[in-house]
Amino acid sequence: MASKKVSSGVLYLRWAARLTSLCSLAMLGLFLQGFNPSQVRLNEWVGMAFFPFGLMLGMILGWKWPGVGGLVGLGSLAGFYLVYGLVLAERFPTGPYFALFAFPALLFALEAWLTKTVPRQPRHA
Repeated sequence: MASKKVSSGVLYLRWAARLTSLCSLAMLGLFLQGFNPSQVRLNEWVGMAFFPFGLMLGMILGWKWPGVGGLVGLGSLAGFYLVYGLVLAERFPTGPYFALFAFPALLFALEAWLTKTVPRQPRHA
């Protein structure tokens, strides 16, 4: 299957999304090293389905399908904030850290949007 020709800026964005997703996945994987499922309450599993698991899924999907991966990742972040902030009515997650982990998902979504909207570069002879 032939790949699409994209501008160099989109290509840099693609690799920035991929490299930052590897960093984010590695950090999330390290946090999950000490994870003990027996200590998680049933209602917390819903929040964890969004963060970290949904976010991780979005970043993995983003390598092949940037638009899908970006939407899954950003949707998972929004779902996480919705579940913990409103549904569980627990302490609302504050600080930039959850959003920083989701930054690669934003880059994947931006790459997909730019790939659809930016005209292709003409080939020089």
